[in-house]
Amino acid sequence: MRQKINRKTQKPSWKSLLGILTAFLIGVNGLAWEMEPIIFCQATGNQAFVRMVQDDKDGVYLAWQDKRNGNMDIYAQYYSHGDKERWGKDGVPVCIDPQRQQYPLIIPGDQGSLLILWQDSRSGDNALYMQKLSVDGKPLWPINGKLTAKVRVPITYPAITEDGQGGIVFIWQDGQGSQSGIYAMRVAADGTHPWGKTPLWIGPTGPESGKPCIINDTQGGVIIIWQYRTEELNQIRAQKLTSQGKLGWGGGGLIIKDIFNEIAEIQALSDGQGGVILTWEDATNFYYGVYAQRLSSEGKYLWNPKGVLVGSDPELLYAPQVISDSRGGIIMIWQMEDLQKINNRLYAQRVDSKGNTIWQKNGVTVCQLSKLDILNPLMKPDGQGGVLIIWNDSRMGINDIYIQRLDSKGKPAWESNGRVLCNAPSHQMYPQIAITSRQEAYMAWWDLRSQKDMNIIGAWINLSNSAGSGNLGDKSAATQP
Repeated sequence: MRQKINRKTQKPSWKSLLGILTAFLIGVNGLAWEMEPIIFCQATGNQAFVRMVQDDKDGVYLAWQDKRNGNMDIYAQYYSHGDKERWGKDGVPVCIDPQRQQYPLIIPGDQGSLLILWQDSRSGDNALYMQKLSVDGKPLWPINGKLTAKVRVPITYPAITEDGQGGIVFIWQDGQGSQSGIYAMRVAADGTHPWGKTPLWIGPTGPESGKPCIINDTQGGVIIIWQYRTEELNQIRAQKLTSQGKLGWGGGGLIIKDIFNEIAEIQALSDGQGGVILTWEDATNFYYGVYAQRLSSEGKYLWNPKGVLVGSDPELLYAPQVISDSRGGIIMIWQMEDLQKINNRLYAQRVDSKGNTIWQKNGVTVCQLSKLDILNPLMKPDGQGGVLIIWNDSRMGINDIYIQRLDSKGKPAWESNGRVLCNAPSHQMYPQIAITSRQEAYMAWWDLRSQKDMNIIGAWINLSNSAGSGNLGDKSAATQP
């Protein structure tokens, strides 16, 4: 499902430069949003794999891998509507060791700090390093970060969550050897290891298993969901860790579901009561489906033991995602690809706290295009029972950024197939989104408009005024051209 990019581009003409300026003014179907882009980072060299999270006030943190120094490093930024670039133009260095650093993951820490975890090759082994940045972007731990975990095989699918006390818990997957499985570690706000420096073995995985996920259970512990796959078995499993790092659901974890799919795409979120709501895709009786299940804090099924069928289709359904609907239930999105690879669709569905689907059967259509155009969708709750969904697609021949908002009833705020957020020259891809307590949505993406280097560009929306044709961006105006 990767989109190929043609990097053989020519130097931009004055017309393409004009296009850069106007790309943020042009809408579709006769509607326009007047705005200016946010230049998060436009340093030389490629910037990519950006991650974004909101703070507890009115701003957002970003981290990305950066090649401005010739080798791959990690940089970060704090941005808000009032402070703009608090940590300086093009961000602050998190790690600029001569070896390769990549794939950052971020979590807000205590007292306005930011915790960053990344993969690092400086020791000659596979390793995970961390850094804590102060509210001013200053390193609070050793320069270039501290070694947190050595991994004997290539690091597969790391994931993180907050520990509820200003630190993090992170996991990764080891698919080789007699002790293959999911491993976990905890790093406290002061950089110590409350569970020890030896990784905790959570449960078995087997080879070629899907990406695991981890959530804070809001009661001092975490819940981990993963796929266990062998020649004989293919299962979704779950395990709970207490705040002391003790297994809560027995050795090897709970068996949630036997599944058909070789590689399961699993996502989860806390139910706010010590339990978890998880989603996955599966295929039974020649139909593809996306499913959801809710587990109590004791690991008991709260919904149908077979899972709630959220959407089904004879064509391929994949990549389910889940967020809270802010009312005890969830909102899901997923993609559909027909077997002839002619059509590609993005669907959404809402499920209440009891496991009942709310919107139309098999979900509402967010975007429907020909060919395999819709890529990298991501969503966040809009704080009003609805959802903001962002993605890149190539309906115009290159990748642009599109966005849609659904209210609590599944009704779209903007035009069919989404509103264009950025259609600057060349490719824009892999969007991220974060929504602050002031109802401001920030977006960031990889951007090739310079036709030379990949940069981090973005935008923001005032959600309080963005219904219908709405207000977008710094100029807060929507016009009829």
